Amino acid sequence: MGLSVLVSGIILFATNWNACRLLNNRTPHYMTQTEFIERISPVQHRLFRFALQMTGHRDQAEDVIQEVCIRLWNRRGQLHEIENIEAWCMTITRNLCIDLLKSRHRKLSALPADPNWADSGPEPHRQAELNEDMELIRICLQSLPEKQHVAIHLREVEGMSYQEIANTTGETLTQVKTLIHRGRKAIRDSLLKTHHYGT
Repeated sequence: MGLSVLVSGIILFATNWNACRLLNNRTPHYMTQTEFIERISPVQHRLFRFALQMTGHRDQAEDVIQEVCIRLWNRRGQLHEIENIEAWCMTITRNLCIDLLKSRHRKLSALPADPNWADSGPEPHRQAELNEDMELIRICLQSLPEKQHVAIHLREVEGMSYQEIANTTGETLTQVKTLIHRGRKAIRDSLLKTHHYGT
């Protein structure tokens, strides 16, 4: 599903859901649907890639972005008070992804062990190792402090310059460089430690 269609659908749902209340309580500073989409469109794809990187599943990433958009739409009367909308959205997206992953982990932990699962289908050894490394990197990213996680995502996944990251997050250029350096080091140390213990 295209993200623009997704956002429009969310807004339509929210509008119908709150139609009577909005008709009675609408104030001049409330955004129209068009204004809202124009404000959110520049960041929605970046938010989706961030959610996809964290969850590893497209459908779950779409669920997260849907929730983010609903929260934004419900607060559209106060969006002008948010100094950095993209940084605020990144924080909400990250928190929702973490909640989703915790829920997924609890569900998987509750499943009974099945000895037949191991024989359900052979997988090349190298591919299995690659999958493990990618999952480990995702876990490492999730364990980083929020500012480091966001900075590394914007740099490594979005390909943003240090100055663009500073503009997006509201951090200084020096702080951005420090966050990325420390985040990369933390991930590298975790990977080295894991592989060392595995040998």
